[in-house]
Amino acid sequence: MKKFLSLALILTLAFALAVPAMAAAPEMTATFVRDSQGNMWTLTIFEDDEVIYTERYSQSNFNNNTILTVTLEDGRTFNYSVSGGGLIIPEDPPCEHDFVRVVVGAEVSVTIQNVPGNTNPYSFTIAEDCEYICCICGEQDGDTITEYSYFVVSLHNNYAGLVELGDYTVFINSKGNIQVRELYIID
Repeated sequence: MKKFLSLALILTLAFALAVPAMAAAPEMTATFVRDSQGNMWTLTIFEDDEVIYTERYSQSNFNNNTILTVTLEDGRTFNYSVSGGGLIIPEDPPCEHDFVRVVVGAEVSVTIQNVPGNTNPYSFTIAEDCEYICCICGEQDGDTITEYSYFVVSLHNNYAGLVELGDYTVFINSKGNIQVRELYIID
């Protein structure tokens, strides 16, 4: 019996030394904090307690049902649920192929802040309905999700014309200081 235990111990040690230790997955956390004036929020994403992303949002850019989508410089995309108060870490796709992001619809909205002078800050929100489709087998990875992008542009009062917002060209016709007559995405 002693020889068997010794052999088992030797085999266990040999296996432990031969197989490298698996690196622990990084811990991803996030905070969403309102500033002292109560009109701006800061989303900060941490990886193993190191800040990897930070962005400020105006209260007018979201509501309690909003999912904020951020893409890091390395291409990783994360969602933050404002109502759920947490970072949604994407799961591995069900197939082993590469998935491409397909926008199946988009809408634009705007809030205009009235400030003294002949220009106002226009806070645009682009809401994209997206699907992730495998580029080889055509399989869809999950449900259609809505992703949001935010832009703040200073425009003249009574502005009527085109505005470039990321991948979109938007037509806006505003009247007075904060009224919007027309607003749509140009195809």
